Amino acid sequence: MATRVCTHIIPHALCRICGVAVITWLCLVYTADERAAGTNAKVQLVIYGKNEKGESVKSDEVRLENSEDNFEAGQEDQFKIETIDVGRPYKIRVSHDNSGSFAAWKLDRVSLYCISFRY
Repeated sequence: MATRVCTHIIPHALCRICGVAVITWLCLVYTADERAAGTNAKVQLVIYGKNEKGESVKSDEVRLENSEDNFEAGQEDQFKIETIDVGRPYKIRVSHDNSGSFAAWKLDRVSLYCISFRY
């Protein structure tokens, strides 16, 4: 069975139109505390998980953006993001578009917490 992806914007709940749960995550992104570790590029995140049937599911790419000063050296940035229910997450992919005058980035770590989960 193919994974259904919700294209409707219904935060924090089950989309009654297509029946796909929408999950809210708190995403903490830590940039290394080193000289020139920050970036001005646009950063994206994808969450990969396994549903209750053991099938792999991935979220759409989500842009991490809430300030012009995100991803500076030694900084923790917090984002609330919404995705479809990916089941139990087993990996994430963080990428950037290499834009801006200081595009290189030294990502230290990412923490992901489910803060709203309803069917």
